[in-house]
Amino acid sequence: MTRPESLSPKGLLWHAALRRRIVRGLLAVPALVASTWAGAQSTQGEVDWSVAALLADASTFDVERVAEAVRQRLVLEDKMGAMKSSADTIDIALGKGSASITLTPAPLPAAEMAEACRHATWYWRAACETVKRHQAHVRVVLRDSQLRKVDSAVLVTRLLAAVTAESAALATAWGVNLQPADVFQKAADNLQRERVPVMLWINYRYTREASGNVSVITRGMPGFELMEIESRDTPYPGRDLLEMIMNTSQRLILKGAVIGDGETIGGPPGRRVHVRFADSLWTPGRKVYRVEVGG
Repeated sequence: MTRPESLSPKGLLWHAALRRRIVRGLLAVPALVASTWAGAQSTQGEVDWSVAALLADASTFDVERVAEAVRQRLVLEDKMGAMKSSADTIDIALGKGSASITLTPAPLPAAEMAEACRHATWYWRAACETVKRHQAHVRVVLRDSQLRKVDSAVLVTRLLAAVTAESAALATAWGVNLQPADVFQKAADNLQRERVPVMLWINYRYTREASGNVSVITRGMPGFELMEIESRDTPYPGRDLLEMIMNTSQRLILKGAVIGDGETIGGPPGRRVHVRFADSLWTPGRKVYRVEVGG
């Protein structure tokens, strides 16, 4: 796979429009990769999710404001119980399991951030420049929730949105997926169960190959106990292919592994697009949903 393409002005306009559609909930997308630091913060039970907000400075984190934002954002079905806070930590009891919000006055590991921002630049040109500015981060960890993966992701999205709203965050890091804080915030504010904001959870990697065709892969689907999706050097309109893979990932995240080997997922007659269960073309030994164009 080559480096992400440098999008033309027309491509940038298309991408901006696509992002607006996603933010408004008109187009939903899929899922998430567990980051290499996920779960490193706790030995107190199984970690459902470990995500972060990136801050320019630790001083922008106000524990009282964030705690109040959490109270406002969690809903009755989240069954929030007691909340305890200190200068840099909020611990939240839930109906099942618990959550914590913790400030660390240091940036996330540079190597991990460099990898994440490199794969964000096709949809967020300022990703690497923005990430370099962060000098602190707030980690949100959910443990032992016993919820469906999509439901636990929705809960964590609400918690992380409380942090971004009250801490002047620069960006969010959900596994290897980076998003500008304002994009995350708007999508979280419009969150609906039937149109979950999966672009906040999944990293979509879009590349124009030397052949002129497009490759699209996901990173993050295993966080939802699903296979990644891959399409390599595919002779199909790139924008249509990307939207198709986004919609496919959303369907899988909402409904589970409901797509069968060889199933048709779209395309006009004579250019039908199929999903095959196949070995990954990028990660040896891993099975994926491979999207192919056929008759």
